[in-house]
Amino acid sequence: MKRKLAFTAIAMLMLAGCTAPVQAQPAVTETVATETAASEPVPKVIGVSYDCLDENFENELTLNALSDVWNETKSLGELNCEATLTEDGELTGTEAKALKKAYGEDAERDDLSILYGICTEMSIEETGSKTQADEMAGAFMLCPDHPKKKKIKKSIAMGLAAEKEQAAIEKDRKNGKFVSEGAYLIGKDVVPGTWRSQGEKVTDCYWEVSDASGNIIDNNSINVAPQFTITVPASASGLTIRGCSFRWVHP
Repeated sequence: MKRKLAFTAIAMLMLAGCTAPVQAQPAVTETVATETAASEPVPKVIGVSYDCLDENFENELTLNALSDVWNETKSLGELNCEATLTEDGELTGTEAKALKKAYGEDAERDDLSILYGICTEMSIEETGSKTQADEMAGAFMLCPDHPKKKKIKKSIAMGLAAEKEQAAIEKDRKNGKFVSEGAYLIGKDVVPGTWRSQGEKVTDCYWEVSDASGNIIDNNSINVAPQFTITVPASASGLTIRGCSFRWVHP
């Protein structure tokens, strides 16, 4: 019995010796490299100040924002302001577009002060040409919240319409269908037909239709009158205009 127990003990010892101890493997830690982007400097913008006088030219103000100028007009009335670029800096995208709109490719950085100056105005005048309309449109890009923005938009539209009308007039002039002061041959310089005076009001105007011998067929001298029409017959030879303009309407 003792021999059997001894044999069992020896067998257990031998089995234990054949089993190698299991060692824990060290954990592998991955190191992720993080890159910290260098913070880029914020571009410095152009500074603008506004030197203003009240409508009586008695009080002087120096303001640093358009909103301040507009607020002061509520108590002081119309201000006469001059915008000054106070700091060097980079043009914003809007400023660059405004300059190009107002003055084209020849625009200069200092022209920005003119546009900001326009933004201070409360008495919005009508523009009479595309050049004036473009300048106002450029300024409006810098101050889209202007208190008189409806009038500004209307003024810009009128300038563009005036430019279009002027182009049409020049076309008619080349085709003998628009005349201003001068003497014209019917059938060569101008066409016969019905002509209308330009403008709602006519002052200090003389017109004359004559035959081939220079005899007057019809004429009139007008001190002041509303818009009117004249007839230039195909049988006439000359048309003389002084102090006014006429545009052809129909044969």
